[in-house]
Amino acid sequence: MESKHGGGRLMIYRLMMWVGVLAVVVLLGAVFYFSWIPNPRLGELGWMPEGLGDVVDRFSRLRTGVPFVGLGLVTGFFLRRKRRPLGDWGLVFLFLVCVVFTAELGQINLPRRVLDWQDILWGIVGSAVGMIAMWKRPSTR
Repeated sequence: MESKHGGGRLMIYRLMMWVGVLAVVVLLGAVFYFSWIPNPRLGELGWMPEGLGDVVDRFSRLRTGVPFVGLGLVTGFFLRRKRRPLGDWGLVFLFLVCVVFTAELGQINLPRRVLDWQDILWGIVGSAVGMIAMWKRPSTR
């Protein structure tokens, strides 16, 4: 028999799962969108607030790693929550590395974009930082 609060916890857990899936989809979409737009200067996008675009352009190396920190945090959260073995963490990290390479390789045929090995490095570092932060996080259970 289910406890009085068990159904509520299950509902919250399912909601967290869907929010996490949505976060991963949005972050992946953002990575590919911003990697494959013809103009790398975000400050020149018509819809981007001028000040924000200029700041992001000023720190162009970091902007590559930031969404991957988010992806590492979200995927790491669910790996930890599900108590997945270290091998699964490695597979997810490998997936994120493949995303970094795919995003950069997609720039080869864009006239104002170039494959940048430093962007690949920053994406990998961002993924690792996010996942390590969740792996090392003290358990609340």
